[in-house]
Amino acid sequence: MAREPTALPLLIVEDDEPTRRLLQAVLTRAGYVCAFAINGREAMETLRTNDYAAIVLDIMMPDVSGQEVIDFITAESIPIPVVICSAAGPRVLTGFDPNVVKAIIRKPFDIEQFVATIVSVARH
Repeated sequence: MAREPTALPLLIVEDDEPTRRLLQAVLTRAGYVCAFAINGREAMETLRTNDYAAIVLDIMMPDVSGQEVIDFITAESIPIPVVICSAAGPRVLTGFDPNVVKAIIRKPFDIEQFVATIVSVARH
């Protein structure tokens, strides 16, 4: 998994702290700079003023869901690729706009495959 640091900023939207820490460790090791939102509301506020190479988004979150974040990204025409990282069932993880959602990764996931997916979809 050794690769040159990219220093590209990513937004991780995840309400589960252990999962956030794991994603941060993996993505930092891969050379990314990580920002966080612990729910969909924080994500939308952050996206109003910041740009990211990609968003790693959980779908099942309290208050404002990942689907609502995707709807916001679509409505605001924010050109940031989204990678859904979720333990939700297959029925929940279908029907997304492929212009917005570039990949879906089911939890638990293979770390090398996860990083390869982020590398392939992140804007450079």
